[in-house]
Amino acid sequence: MKSKQVVITIKDQANSFFVGAIPGHNRTTKEPGFLACWFPAKDGTPTNMSEGKTLADIMFATEDIAIKDGEKILKAKIKADFLKYK
Repeated sequence: MKSKQVVITIKDQANSFFVGAIPGHNRTTKEPGFLACWFPAKDGTPTNMSEGKTLADIMFATEDIAIKDGEKILKAKIKADFLKYK
């Protein structure tokens, strides 16, 4: 089980999260893959990936790709939320 800590800084305020990958399969084709998910860093390093919140309904081929692209998705979502409530 892999995860990566991500720090997102907006207006001099740092926010820390973990991005991880949950194994699964496509419901239609039954192909195996991984879902990207996130966890707040205040809870410490994630030990149970199934407790994460999924970032997108996309299956990735490998854990590494899910984590890398999950980081991009999380950063975009956080920045979009910030601009929406700014």
